[in-house]
Amino acid sequence: MVSLRYHNEGFIDTFDRQIRELKEVQECYQMGGKVDFVLKEICTTTENYI
Repeated sequence: MVSLRYHNEGFIDTFDRQIRELKEVQECYQMGGKVDFVLKEICTTTENYI
């Protein structure tokens, strides 16, 4: 779960671009409420999970 500090269009676009570059992220859902995004990731090690 990801909560952003800022919610302007430029900040969200930057976040979107950066998330798309991460090979671990398989899915990303924009939410309403306290959590802004939910990410589905593949973690190959325990260190990556934490």
